[in-house]
Amino acid sequence: MFIGIVTIILFVSRFFTIIFDFGNVYFDFWFNLVNLFLIIPILVAVIFFINQWIEDTKESRQKLWISMILVLSSLVLLFFWAIIYITAVYPYQYVYLGPGPEERESIRGSKEYSNYMDEEKGGYILAECFWLLIEGALFLYFFFVTWKYEDTYYPKEDPAPLEPENKNEEDEKNKKD
Repeated sequence: MFIGIVTIILFVSRFFTIIFDFGNVYFDFWFNLVNLFLIIPILVAVIFFINQWIEDTKESRQKLWISMILVLSSLVLLFFWAIIYITAVYPYQYVYLGPGPEERESIRGSKEYSNYMDEEKGGYILAECFWLLIEGALFLYFFFVTWKYEDTYYPKEDPAPLEPENKNEEDEKNKKD
C-alpha cells in the first residue's frame, strides 16, 4: 500500500512539473513533450498498483515488481534525456527555471524582477544526478520488496463440500424409495 502511494506521488509530482515546464519559454516545447512520453511507464505502474488493490491475486502481485522495473526505467530515461538536452541542445549558458514570458538579459535571473531562477548547467546536471540516485535507490529497494511480496500469496482454499461417508449405502436408499 505504501509503495503504491509513493509511486502515485512520484507520478503526480513529475506530471505537474512537466505541465508547468510548458510555461517556461526557455525550454523547447518538444523537450517537455518527450518528458510526458517518458513518464507513461510510471502511469502504467500506478495502474498495476490500483489493479492489485482491487483484486489481490498472484498475477496482480507479480505485476507489482514489474511496475517497479517500469518506474526505474522511466527514471533513468528521464535522467538521460535531461542530460542530453541540457548539454547538447539547450542554447543558453544558464538553465532558467520558472514560468512566464521571455525576459531581457538584464532582468533574467535577477532575484527582484525575474520570474525565472537561473542555475548553471553543471548544477542542473548535478541536481538530476542527485534525484536519480535518491529515487533510484528507493524504487530499487521497492523492487526487491515487491519481488518478495509476490511469494507471500497463498490463495484461500474453498472448503470442500461434505460428502456422505458411504456413497453406496445412500444410492441403495434412494433406489428403495
